[in-house]
Amino acid sequence: MDFGEFQEGQTVLVQLEKSRLLGEFQRYDPRMKAIHLGNVKDFNTMKYHTRAVAIPQRDILTIHSFSSSSGECKKIKETSNKSIVSIESEKSVILTEEQVQDVQMTICNFEYIMQIDKRYFQAVNEMKDQAMVCGKIAVDVIGGRKGRFAKGSLLILGIPRKIFLVDLMSIGCIPDELKDILVARKPQKIIHDSCALNDYFHSLGITLADVSDTWVAHTSATQTTKHIGVNECVAQHLKLPMTTMTQQEEISFTKRPLDLEQCALAAKQVAFLHHLNDHLQEILLKTYYEACKTYQNGISQHDDPTYVAVRMGSKDFQEWLRKF
Repeated sequence: MDFGEFQEGQTVLVQLEKSRLLGEFQRYDPRMKAIHLGNVKDFNTMKYHTRAVAIPQRDILTIHSFSSSSGECKKIKETSNKSIVSIESEKSVILTEEQVQDVQMTICNFEYIMQIDKRYFQAVNEMKDQAMVCGKIAVDVIGGRKGRFAKGSLLILGIPRKIFLVDLMSIGCIPDELKDILVARKPQKIIHDSCALNDYFHSLGITLADVSDTWVAHTSATQTTKHIGVNECVAQHLKLPMTTMTQQEEISFTKRPLDLEQCALAAKQVAFLHHLNDHLQEILLKTYYEACKTYQNGISQHDDPTYVAVRMGSKDFQEWLRKF
């Protein structure tokens, strides 16, 4: 395998079987068949991991490199026999290193709300303030994906640089202040696969207003109706390695107290929704504006009066002939 694609000092994200490491690529040792990284952080916690580390090639599942200028993502994929590695280079709009680190820090700095107190009202005010600034909020409910038959355990609300985890089991319901945010025209609610979740909210007397569904955007952008979860969608469009929440992990959210790892897992469900929504809308708007331009030039690019007559109608054609 040719590691010449990577430059010394370039930031790379290495996916291992049980961890993800973010560090600076230093060199590849062909004799030991290992890559050397420096200034390594744990990608999940963004905490300092070690000054330098050598990672055997056989342990690497994927590697992503970040390029803030060209937007090029180079991805090393492991084959089935785990001995041969091939490299793919694909042009794609991916997040910069700074954006990814910001999201990871947001995941680590979530705010857990389990009662109606001063912290709760501060969180509500912060969400309302953000509604006036960015106009969007990411929404999900752990345990709410079975619609009206579900019993949600955790309401997740994400604004840029802040994620709020509202413990519905401890509070007992969705408070009125949060209901007001959900039913208001602003902020726009970003949800992945909103159908079942909307049924859950509807059973509680909450009608969501102004929803941007990233799964619907995905189906429009890719022309496929195959269902994929939010983490798969992030992996496909933002080119970031993500793990899907298992059914067992979701069941564990019905028990209290929640540990830090569970809270971080919940925060991940909405952490990248803002970036994913922006990226998918950019794809859809590009197609829309291209269609607008094609339609705009539909007549002006033709010199044939007959073609123009058909497009404009016979009456306009007769008037055009008289003037001509």
